[in-house]
Amino acid sequence: MAQSRAESPDRAATLDTDILLRAFAICGVIIVHARDVFGLYGGSELLFLLAGYNFARFQSQMLFEGRVLKALRPYIINILLPFLAIIVAHDVIKGGFDIRRYLLIGNFFGLTIRYFYFIEVLVQCLVILTLAMAIRPVREYAKKQPWHTGVAIFVAAVAVHFIGLRVSDLAVLDYRVPQVYLYLVIYGWCVHFAKSKGQKNFALMLALIVFPTTFVE
Repeated sequence: MAQSRAESPDRAATLDTDILLRAFAICGVIIVHARDVFGLYGGSELLFLLAGYNFARFQSQMLFEGRVLKALRPYIINILLPFLAIIVAHDVIKGGFDIRRYLLIGNFFGLTIRYFYFIEVLVQCLVILTLAMAIRPVREYAKKQPWHTGVAIFVAAVAVHFIGLRVSDLAVLDYRVPQVYLYLVIYGWCVHFAKSKGQKNFALMLALIVFPTTFVE
């Protein structure tokens, strides 16, 4: 009992910080899309980062145990099903039907409902991370060394980010594809598992080096 009481302030502080950052990110997204207001950029990027952090925080144990589908279950119920309902309502009101939107690949064809690209890309990024953890050697190593695994995947995701920008014209898709944002989700994983002072300093160094070169307006 005493131990749980001692731990509760830390947990409350973590929760408060998470809520504060999420609120700041949402405000940033709203301000960016309010055309007559000064733009505060980075809101959607912060939301991707927080999504990766929370995925590592709440679902990593299930990933380590090989229950990859169960790890995605909360996102399917709380995010994906309401999003599909929005797509149905959109198609009924606006008219038209395209199966690619329901398969969550509409962003690759410019079919995303305005402002809802975040959900499609986030689900795609989480599926990619989950598929990586479905590979047994990767999962076993991640279970023992989640921080090192995260850094390795982060480096690979950053490389994919730059390669994607170089070999494809992503501007026509408004850069709303997983290869642009995956590194942010993985960085959130790294932040969660950065436990030692050295790991936290290294994570900060990665952010200072990588983020200024990767943000796409």
